Amino acid sequence: MDTETRIKNLENTIDSLVGIISKMQELLSIHTKALSSINDAIGKILDINKPTEPEVGFAETLMLNKVMDLDPNCGCHKCNPRYFGMIVCDTCGNKRCPHATDHDNPCTNSNAPGQPGSRF
Repeated sequence: MDTETRIKNLENTIDSLVGIISKMQELLSIHTKALSSINDAIGKILDINKPTEPEVGFAETLMLNKVMDLDPNCGCHKCNPRYFGMIVCDTCGNKRCPHATDHDNPCTNSNAPGQPGSRF
């Protein structure tokens, strides 16, 4: 094969590769737009499912805590009604202790289920 034929073949190959790269860029653009639309839809779904709570200022929160006998420094269920993690008694460390449910209950130093005053 002579030099001119080789050059012509290389030029054809380069043209083919440029066409392939151009198509890949188009597909990538379409894919990116589709992912963006999916992310937007997911964001809207998450916004719809967000719980809506009224705005409560600092003064209102302090008043509610006082009225409901909630101690902001306490870790019991009564003082942290919106906390969904595991709360344990600050004295014995058991989650089923009645003191973990309400700081006014005595600590039983027990993790037995069904104790009076315990939410478990």
